[in-house]
Amino acid sequence: MPRDWPATLPLVLPGQAPGRLAEAIAPPSFGAQRDSNIARRQGVVQAINYQSPQNFPITVDVQLGGSGITIPEVQFLSSYAPVVGDVVWVDLKGTDPLVIGSCQAHIWNAPTFQGTWTNYGGGFMPARYGRDSYNNVFVIGSIASGTINTTAFTLPVGYRPYQRLTIAGLDYNSAHCRIDLYTDGTVVPTTGDNRYISINAYFPADLY
Repeated sequence: MPRDWPATLPLVLPGQAPGRLAEAIAPPSFGAQRDSNIARRQGVVQAINYQSPQNFPITVDVQLGGSGITIPEVQFLSSYAPVVGDVVWVDLKGTDPLVIGSCQAHIWNAPTFQGTWTNYGGGFMPARYGRDSYNNVFVIGSIASGTINTTAFTLPVGYRPYQRLTIAGLDYNSAHCRIDLYTDGTVVPTTGDNRYISINAYFPADLY
């Protein structure tokens, strides 16, 4: 942290008591950057505020890291698609905080299997999914033992394709197999030998 960071910054949001935002952006305990004009803090998206009737996200509520204070209705750059729980960079300049994007490079998540599907094991990569800072989704891993043409697992909101997606994988016989990813998040091995199915999918997330 630069040595010249002031104890507080005189920023107040509309509707907030003087000093609350200043308190929130006191010297942070983690993840801070700063230039001569902008104080940059990490925060966590707590809620997404939508515009009716289009149901389009327009602002987010962000809790600044280490402060316990949530700033409501913060605008974000069009290059960022908000998801609740994202760790983001927040630029604080004047009275207008702005979310500029995600700062979590990549976090992997383990899916919850359905039916008799499970990880293949044996040292092969287990099934997992993640999203990068550009909101591209990765679904990878080796699964087995389920019934072909049934759902292996379901991706949560924020990790789903905006249109049905079909990818090619490899099965137990090293033959090509088909895997469908649907807009409701279901991942379905449609063809192949269920003793081993590999998945390697990459697509932009449907966040709206």
